[in-house]
Amino acid sequence: MKIEEHPERDIFDLAWSRLLQRYDIYLKKEAKDKGIVVVDDTDSIKLQNLQRKMRVYNPIPSHFSEGTYNAPINNILEDPFSRTSNQSYFIQTVDVIAHLLYRKEYPKGSLKKFGLEYQFSKFEPILLKKASKLDNLGIVRK
Repeated sequence: MKIEEHPERDIFDLAWSRLLQRYDIYLKKEAKDKGIVVVDDTDSIKLQNLQRKMRVYNPIPSHFSEGTYNAPINNILEDPFSRTSNQSYFIQTVDVIAHLLYRKEYPKGSLKKFGLEYQFSKFEPILLKKASKLDNLGIVRK
């Protein structure tokens, strides 16, 4: 996604709102359950305020008509839990997976001998491909 597409939006808000939105939709439609969000240390107050706002007002572009509709997120139980990655194996695992995706899309010559650019494909069977209709792996890109 080009930042120019949303010059008025903060990239932090844009990225986190997309993630929270997709996770909430997954919880509603697929898991039919409630969930929590555990995050690496970030601007916790800003993220908490964003999620609280989205619980009330979350405009979503309509696929069927012009304009938007309000779809408040309500399946995420609590404000995000913030952890430092050196104290959480879960966060470290997510960091590794994100890095493997990065190396798949941007291979580095000095790491080619390790085959890092091929390792992300091992996660394909467990990817939530419904997260994005525009990407065959379900990666939300815009």
